[in-house]
Amino acid sequence: MNNTLIFFCIASCLLAFSIIVVNTSISDSDWKDLNCKRYSDFHDYTKEKGAAATKDEYLKLSKEGRNLCNRRKAMYGLGISSIVCDIVLGFFCAFLSFLHYLGVGKVYEKVTGIIGLASGIICFILTLVYVIYSGYIFTNDNVGMEFTISGFTITKDYGDTLKLDKDGVFAKYDSDSGKFQCVYYDKDDESKLYAKNNDLGKKRYNYNKDSIDSNSKFSKCRYDKVTSLTESDNPTYSNCKDGIARSTSDCDVIYIHHSGTSNKYIYDRWITSIIFDTLNIALSIGLAIFGFLLFKGSSDGHTPL
Repeated sequence: MNNTLIFFCIASCLLAFSIIVVNTSISDSDWKDLNCKRYSDFHDYTKEKGAAATKDEYLKLSKEGRNLCNRRKAMYGLGISSIVCDIVLGFFCAFLSFLHYLGVGKVYEKVTGIIGLASGIICFILTLVYVIYSGYIFTNDNVGMEFTISGFTITKDYGDTLKLDKDGVFAKYDSDSGKFQCVYYDKDDESKLYAKNNDLGKKRYNYNKDSIDSNSKFSKCRYDKVTSLTESDNPTYSNCKDGIARSTSDCDVIYIHHSGTSNKYIYDRWITSIIFDTLNIALSIGLAIFGFLLFKGSSDGHTPL
């Protein structure tokens, strides 16, 4: 196959996959306006003038908050940059190579080759770094995690998506303590009690038909049915620390159900974006390689087969 045609196919795929990424990207537009410096300023203030009782804790939280803020802002910025480059440069390379394939401007194939080589390198670097950030946040950050600075205090919120086992169970009854004990409670790491972004695609975090059956165990053993907690009062880390009192002996486990499919939607979009961006990384390498071959072939006065 003619190198010009291969170059055109690679550039066209890069353009097409980038359009898919545009429609599946999950970066929150609010992330572009995040002010990460406030965490640094809070950290510096706490280090110099913070109260001894909370100093170490606040220094740790402000550092975590700054890192989360920087990750989100970088992911948003890199996402926009990589998408723009992939689309613009992909279209430009596809257009030029298509003209050359039709015999138009053949004398400029060397220039097109140089453009393809440079475009491939740029797209590769931007897309690779973006995928790294996106993949890290997807696999390591808790759903809806936020840090809030108010006056001279900082708090950490892990969101309200509690981590469940494969059956949708949040806590199990412990006969020794006479209370429900949370399955994923860890006194040294609160984050383990909450789901991460890559958990959202699992069935347990989405609509379950058993939740509408009032006679199912799944419905009867919801936390608001077997404890003093109400349906709008999700269990918290502090509840798990002390154990959750059982108000009925009918259930030995606590289920938590999700009534919608929004979590699966977010998960599908995110994983689709990562997959097609990974393909774009491979295509960027191909664009650079065949751009170089196009340049080399043209410089020899012919188009290599």
